[in-house]
Amino acid sequence: MPSLTRRRLLAVATAGLSTSVTGCLTSETSPASETPVGATTQTQTATPTPPPTQKTAVLDTTATPIEDGQASPAPSCPDGLYPLAPNWVVHGPGPLGGFELNIENRSLTPGGTLVAHVSNVTDEQRETGTKTKYDIQYQGKSGWHSIFGTKREQVAYNDLAYRHKPGEGLTWNLPVTADGLTGTFENAAANYHVCGPLEPGTYRFVYWGIMSEKLENRGYGLGRSFTVSGE
Repeated sequence: MPSLTRRRLLAVATAGLSTSVTGCLTSETSPASETPVGATTQTQTATPTPPPTQKTAVLDTTATPIEDGQASPAPSCPDGLYPLAPNWVVHGPGPLGGFELNIENRSLTPGGTLVAHVSNVTDEQRETGTKTKYDIQYQGKSGWHSIFGTKREQVAYNDLAYRHKPGEGLTWNLPVTADGLTGTFENAAANYHVCGPLEPGTYRFVYWGIMSEKLENRGYGLGRSFTVSGE
C-alpha cells in the first residue's frame, strides 16, 4: 500500500473537514427549508379579510334587513291624533342584540289576548329599553303600516336601560281590542291610540327597544306576525 505524503495527508484532512462543516450547516438551516408551502398560502389568504365582515358581526344579526322590514305610518288617524312614524327596521324575530321575540298564539280573534315575549337568549346579561317601545302593524296592499296614532306629534320615551338575565326579558299581554292593544297603563307616556277599526288580516308585533342596535340613526326592531280573524 503506498505511503501518504504530508501534502496528501493535508488534502485528505481538509476534505474531511469540509464535509463535516457542510453537514453541520445543512442541519442548522433545514427547518427553514422544510416550512410547508401551504402555510404561506394560508397566511396570504387570512391577511385580506375585509373589516366590514367584522363590523357586521358586532350587530349580532346574520342577515341584512328583510325586504318588508320598514313600515309606514297609519294611512289616516282621527282629528287630534298624529300617526306614529316607525323609525326602525324590522329584522324578524331575532336573535337581535341577544334577544328573541315569540308570540304564544299567532291566530287570534277579536277579544282574544296577544301574548308577546322578548327574551334574552344569551348566557350573559343584556339590556333593552322600556316596554313602551313597541308597535303593532297591519299588512295592507301597500305593505306594512302602524295602526297607532299619538296625541303628541313628538313622543318622548324613557331611554333608561333595563338589564335582563339569561332567559328573562319583557312580556306583553294585550287584548285584541282598540283599547287593549294600546296597553293603556303601560303606554301612558306615549299615549297610543288605534287609528282605525281592527280589520281581519295579518299583523305583526314589533319591539324596537333593543339597545345598541343602530345604523345611520335608524334603530332595529324584532318583529313577528300574527293573524286576526273575523268575529
